[in-house]
Amino acid sequence: MNSPGKVRRKPGKILFIVVTIGVVLFISLSVLLHLYLNSNSFRSLLEDTLESRLERSVTIGSLSVGLWSGVVMRALVITEHGSGDEFIILPRVEAAWSIVDLIARRIERVTVIEPKIFLTLKEGSATGAGGERPSLP
Repeated sequence: MNSPGKVRRKPGKILFIVVTIGVVLFISLSVLLHLYLNSNSFRSLLEDTLESRLERSVTIGSLSVGLWSGVVMRALVITEHGSGDEFIILPRVEAAWSIVDLIARRIERVTVIEPKIFLTLKEGSATGAGGERPSLP
């Protein structure tokens, strides 16, 4: 007989409680990460990181993040520092990852869709030996 002060639990009930708590924590963490990754602070962090790596100004039009799939950036514009001249316009950039990649802090694949690159030749640059511009074949 059980004493009145002791409560006996079945192992199945304990397992159910532990699994339920784990699922609730996983869902909560997923929601919090999704809210952070789609926030303006994450966009700012991404723009700052790209600017420091590219040494150019970067603007992201819109940002969509899937926790399990990756990042989609739309209207990514790269300009030279100090000038408003657009250097590269990327209408859509997709960076894919998997859980293993997130743990290893790397990106599986980056896809650039319909890039537009604008080059401006400065006077006196890209000239031949006699000062003339080289011709294309």
